[in-house]
Amino acid sequence: MYFLKRVYAVLSFENNRIKLLVLERQNDKQNCLYFNEMKLDYLDHNFKFNNANELQKCVQKLTKSADEFLGINIKRYILNIGYLPLQTNSNTSPTFLLFNQTLNHKHYLNYVSKVKNQSSINDEYVLEISPTAWTLDQEKYSTFPSNLTGNEISFQYNSLNCSKEIINQFMDLLDSIKIRILKVTSNSLCLAHATEGESNYVIVDIKNNNTTINFYNANGKIVYVSHVPCGSWWILNEIRNLLEIPNNIDIVPTISALRNLELVNDQTPILNIHNKEFLVIKEGFAKDMFEVIKIVNRSFFKTIDEHINKIQGKLKIKINKIDLSVCDDIFPMYQQIEIFETPSHLTVELLKHQVIGLEESNICNMLSAIQYTYDADNINDDHTYSIDPYISQEASEEEIKQGLRLKLGLISTKVAAKLGE
Repeated sequence: MYFLKRVYAVLSFENNRIKLLVLERQNDKQNCLYFNEMKLDYLDHNFKFNNANELQKCVQKLTKSADEFLGINIKRYILNIGYLPLQTNSNTSPTFLLFNQTLNHKHYLNYVSKVKNQSSINDEYVLEISPTAWTLDQEKYSTFPSNLTGNEISFQYNSLNCSKEIINQFMDLLDSIKIRILKVTSNSLCLAHATEGESNYVIVDIKNNNTTINFYNANGKIVYVSHVPCGSWWILNEIRNLLEIPNNIDIVPTISALRNLELVNDQTPILNIHNKEFLVIKEGFAKDMFEVIKIVNRSFFKTIDEHINKIQGKLKIKINKIDLSVCDDIFPMYQQIEIFETPSHLTVELLKHQVIGLEESNICNMLSAIQYTYDADNINDDHTYSIDPYISQEASEEEIKQGLRLKLGLISTKVAAKLGE
């Protein structure tokens, strides 16, 4: 039996694959209930669907398999679009009138929600609003001035935006197959929950066709997003070119086996751990490929380091720690962090997870999407009623009506007692 309110499912869309992860949260533990993925080329260069019907069938197959495997109808879905191109903007909210009210958490939620909705009216979809400073009756505050009284309030904020057209095509697709989405996330937005940053830090998200560099402050809020046009495919192609390997030969299995091979004998010819087609190329040893990989890695990280240094100067911040997220497992070699030759002044770590029952390693973005949604739900704890996807609409409405009857009953009793005095 599963406690359904603790069951979350993440549909994560990468450039050429769709992943589904179902987890049950139990206090600090996360139990994997189901994981599956399917490969499909469904995007064109403008991030539009070029194969919508096949994509719909693929998603239906994944979700139906999960329902049948678990014996439940999963309804708590999170949509994560890994490659979603994002922009960060800084702005100032309108001035809100308080009429001498005392500020509380409900005011905070109300103001942020209004600004987010107003900002999403045009062609941009706002994923998140992060206030950076508040002004109450012309007095400046670095945090929300809770429990203070005033007449006018406004705030400065950073927003994380993306194209509404991209979001809408996913929402239309999922709506057509009756999948209800609790939250929309992207790798850049949710990966901050995959690490604990004590100061400004960076997460480098390596995907197949590009790499996203995400800058976060100590509060885990994203402050800048930048893209580098090289990812795992670029790295693979560089290795091919240096070793003169034809494009029709899959070198990923060879790379995956190198670590174990080096521990045994790095003088072993590559053809011993690959197919006979390597005989047509040249007889190379395992250590030769290892050296080539290090050369390519060095070049890749030099590009990343230069990019980070440039943005550090622009933002006037200092970065001491870099975390790596490899959400596309086309390049398993990245699981072997110790072979990286990275800049000595930086601490580089590979993001890892601790999920019971799951060996898949490249899912930190999906786990972070669940954590982000879970934290966002907890922030809204002031709401008396929330719509639970596992309760029918009729039952939910009846629960609300019953609560109102009780409240009205208490009010009526008090009024009657007052009148009887």
